[in-house]
Parts: sequence; structure tokens; C-alpha cells
Amino acid sequence: MDWGTPDWRDLDDYGYVEGWSEKRWRWEFLRRRDEYRRDFEEVAAPIRKSITWSQKHLIAHAVATGMVVPESELGVFTEEERGRLEEIAFEHPDMPGFSIDAPDPAKYGMYSLLNPAIGESQVIYVEFAEYDGFEFGFPEYDEHELTAVTFDRRMPLKKQLEKAREYLIGWADEDGEEDDAPPKRRRNRKVDRISALRAIDAKEQEPAITWKEMTEVLWPGQDKAPSRAQEAYERGCRLRDKPLS
Repeated sequence: MDWGTPDWRDLDDYGYVEGWSEKRWRWEFLRRRDEYRRDFEEVAAPIRKSITWSQKHLIAHAVATGMVVPESELGVFTEEERGRLEEIAFEHPDMPGFSIDAPDPAKYGMYSLLNPAIGESQVIYVEFAEYDGFEFGFPEYDEHELTAVTFDRRMPLKKQLEKAREYLIGWADEDGEEDDAPPKRRRNRKVDRISALRAIDAKEQEPAITWKEMTEVLWPGQDKAPSRAQEAYERGCRLRDKPLS
């Protein structure tokens, strides 16, 4: 089955990864998890057999998401269908936003499961159950040394501040830094993550690929040991399969 993952050999195929939110990163790793794919397909497969996909789904989806659709294109719908365009927009498993109730919300941290074959256009529909109001990002002008924190004023501020402190201290500990240590240049973690993501895509798309060849593609023109690709792959597997608890 085609899971909609980019060509791992082409970094540009992944899009502007520097702008990915933490939710986007989490979704990208989760949607590559075999167990998640099986759980979704177990419910989605029978629905595909009962509902035939057509151009109507695309047009209805455009209307439901606020796009301007010419009246001439709406002519494909009957009067009855025009009254339920939003239902049509999300009724087929292969449309962004289609969801099924998660049998166990704690398993993936989601109350609804979405199609793992859809990447970017699915992100706005992804909701993780333990969302606590803030996320980390990296200012575009200097990803190496600065971290941006976004707080949600609709959520309790005290809890967000506590969580932000835990995250920042955890990152400092990973880098071997003390609170009063002089600043040093940190690893670009988003670069680490995209290498990990591409590594697990590489193994899925080309199972027989060697670590040496993978290293040459992931870090072109750099003198990296083949073990770097293996490390990236193992990290990708951990990010993809790690339990939420």
C-alpha cells in the first residue's frame, strides 16, 4: 500500500521541515507506525468498499474547508446532496479529516484515528489527547541556539510554565549543560529528526539498502561513518514507536 511518504532520497520532497510544529513532527512519525496503520485500515477498508470515491468528494471537501467553488462545479450534486456537502466531504477514508473513533485513546494519545497515508493536509485535523497548551519551535533565523515557546492563553498558564521548564531543563541535561554553564552551540534537533524520519523511510522504501549508501544520501559530500545512518534509523524507530506513557 502507498502510505504517502516522500521520496527519502530527496530532502526537498519533505517540504519546509524547518516550519513544522511539534504536532506535525509527532504526526509524521506516528503515521509511519505499522500498528497505527493496521488499526486504521481495519476499520477503513470495509468503508472503502461501501463508499465509492469520486470527484464529488474533492469538491465537497473544498466547500467544507472554505474554498470558493464555482456554481458550475456544484452542478454535479443533487439537491439532496447539496444539503449534506460537509458529510460527503469527510465520509471517505482517503479524504483529509475523515476519522474513526479510537478504541483506546490512551494507545496513541488520540480520541480519533486519521488516515496515516495523508501528511501535511491532515495535520489541522490531528488532535492529541494530552495537549497541554504550548509547543516548542525554533526561530527561523537561528535554529541552533534559540528556542521559541508558544503558550495557549485558553489553557492554565501555571501548568504550561511548569511543563516548559521541564522541557528546557531536559534538553539542557541531554546536552550535558548545567544551569550556570557558559552557552554553547546546540545540535540542530530538527535536522536530527528529519534525518531520523528519512532513515526509516529509506528502510521502508528500499529494504535492502546498506548503511553506507544511506549515509551518503543523508549527508552528501560529508565524511560520515555508516554507523551514523544506523543511529539515525534507530532514533527514528524510537520516535515512531515510543509509548506515550
